[in-house]
Amino acid sequence: MRAKHIGILVLLLVVTGIAALFWLAGHVHRPLELGEQERLIVIERGTSLHGLLRQLDREGVLGDAQESRRRRLGARLYDLATDVSRRIRVGEYVLRPGDTLVDVLVIADPALKCGTSHGSINPSLLRPSMTVVDVSNPPLVHPLLEEAIERGCRTVAPRAIYEHQVAAQYKVITGKELPGEALASVLAE
Repeated sequence: MRAKHIGILVLLLVVTGIAALFWLAGHVHRPLELGEQERLIVIERGTSLHGLLRQLDREGVLGDAQESRRRRLGARLYDLATDVSRRIRVGEYVLRPGDTLVDVLVIADPALKCGTSHGSINPSLLRPSMTVVDVSNPPLVHPLLEEAIERGCRTVAPRAIYEHQVAAQYKVITGKELPGEALASVLAE
């Protein structure tokens, strides 16, 4: 009889824990508090997930104090499942109205795999509301970006990033603008 009560208690705790995880996940997937304007977020070198969440909280995009706590906790739990904190990259990111904490994906590692194993990105996480940027090996296209295009995500083409990067480097070295046709002819080969 006692074993039966312990079993029911354990089952109740497991069900409650799973329900709490789904409840917190809902806060991660809610739109950020941006109003009707886009917001530029700059991620500096060495920024941790905790630091990024604090920065977003200071910017006021996580909501009131209670909502912010729930989103930060939900993001940490999301990190436990996806290991996203290891993939935070330096750069400038534009947050648009309707974006959530999980709506921007930057592919920066050419060795990153699509799949369900640890350290991989499961393509089923890609949703049309997401923006996916591929800087892993421009101008080549990563398979995850191809998957994002197929799933209707907003994407930034690696070729466009590559062209911008080459033109900027050319200007720094020569002091002149790179002729557009010169780069286009090289990339066509």
